[in-house]
Amino acid sequence: MAEPIAALRFCAWCPNLCRSAWPESGAQREAATPSALSALALMLAEKRVRPDASVSAALGDTAMAEACRPACPYGYDIPAAVAAVAGADHAG
Repeated sequence: MAEPIAALRFCAWCPNLCRSAWPESGAQREAATPSALSALALMLAEKRVRPDASVSAALGDTAMAEACRPACPYGYDIPAAVAAVAGADHAG
């Protein structure tokens, strides 16, 4: 996997090409898209947001990112990158 921060930066600006993997019947929430999770994880890593309960909950909502992972045309594992950054922030 690419370095987590590099993967998150790329994904945060991606137009969600992976979204086709999310079932039409499933409720899509913009805050749970891989690019939204990536942007939030980057803000956490850059200390632009505090690691409070709402940030932790948002970063833990990876169902859409998990569903989109196999469809990522770049091969990024965004749930793993988010977990690496979120875990690093909680560790120190």
